[in-house]
Amino acid sequence: MRRVDLPDADAANAQILDDLNHAASGIVLVFEGRSAITAMPSRPRKRRSRRRSTACISIGAFLSELDFGPPSRPAAALMASYVKAKGLAPRSVNLRFGFDPFSAMATRGVAPMPWSELAPEVTALIASLAEQGFAGPFAVADGRPVHAAGGS
Repeated sequence: MRRVDLPDADAANAQILDDLNHAASGIVLVFEGRSAITAMPSRPRKRRSRRRSTACISIGAFLSELDFGPPSRPAAALMASYVKAKGLAPRSVNLRFGFDPFSAMATRGVAPMPWSELAPEVTALIASLAEQGFAGPFAVADGRPVHAAGGS
């Protein structure tokens, strides 16, 4: 798997194509705000740029993993819409959604809301993607933010 965290859509697209042409087994698309690294923009005003970064890639042809930052819901919705716009059956796409609310909280040092309120939102989002036909996996547990902050 090759991580792509370039903020420029054209550069990211070129890197993805180069990696896939040189035996990468898949791509991890890293979104803004993830683990203190540079990343692909995921703000709503950058929708066209992010859409263009996957425009010439057959997302169903290789493993794709999404490494979301804090605005994970809009990014997930955009990727789901992209798959459908390409006429692909969601279940046929090898797409790993990277919902990781605990790492997001660790990275920011604060939770946006109590876990008792956040958990139902996360599970509803995952249920919605499953109802649309996506197979997942949907959630991950990444310890890098905790380790980067000195935790064990």
